[in-house]
Amino acid sequence: MKKPMKPIGDLTEEDLKTQPVWDWATLTADEELSEIDPEWDETYITPLSCNTIPVHDGSCIVASTIMLANGQQLSGVIDISIANMRLLRWSPGTIFWHGEYLGDFDPYPQIIAGLESAMRMKAAQIYPLVWRSCVPLESTSHYVGGTLARNGARLAHPDDEVISVQL
Repeated sequence: MKKPMKPIGDLTEEDLKTQPVWDWATLTADEELSEIDPEWDETYITPLSCNTIPVHDGSCIVASTIMLANGQQLSGVIDISIANMRLLRWSPGTIFWHGEYLGDFDPYPQIIAGLESAMRMKAAQIYPLVWRSCVPLESTSHYVGGTLARNGARLAHPDDEVISVQL
């Protein structure tokens, strides 16, 4: 049976409403690329059948609410990595602007320039941005959140964390 998967660039806001947690798609030893998708590469993701962030070791893509510096709220995703019940790291995933997938929002100069152009805003209206997961951690009612500054500094929000933060 064919796994549901798609490149992360094809993810939509609708996908996130129905399936808020995704995993990086990997192939098992008994699967062949031709059975899955001949175009498969490392950008492919697959939905998990859960509405919580799994606390097993690994990385997943999680639907998040992102608030820009100007107070505007957008949808997006964050890549969260967990090991030994600890949040190891989080990385900006993507941001949606009027339903359009804009891609990464890590504050690199070329990305900032692209966001400024697409959103018709200055970087000071975008960063720092604050994010919060749309679903809680597995077996808890705690959400994960953080702040991303224009200089790239990443802070976790301890009040939104139930597991220890290591940045």
